[in-house]
Amino acid sequence: MLGCSYEYLTQQLGLTDKLTAEMEIDHIIPMSQYDLNDPHDVVRACNWRNLQLLTHEENREKGTKLPDKSTLDRLTPLWPRAW
Repeated sequence: MLGCSYEYLTQQLGLTDKLTAEMEIDHIIPMSQYDLNDPHDVVRACNWRNLQLLTHEENREKGTKLPDKSTLDRLTPLWPRAW
């Protein structure tokens, strides 16, 4: 579902040297935007390109906010089908 190997994901997110108890994997386009009953949306939501590493505080502050337009444009293939 990630669209890549675990090794590639850890490399892209920098998990090998950044992961601490304060860090969390966040969905750039929030999961709340996707229809999780739609298998296509689930795959898009969980794709490695829609993931980023944030601190616990950053993730709580971000909440369900959408990213800026340039980030959204970069993630066009991962947009929820309802968009």
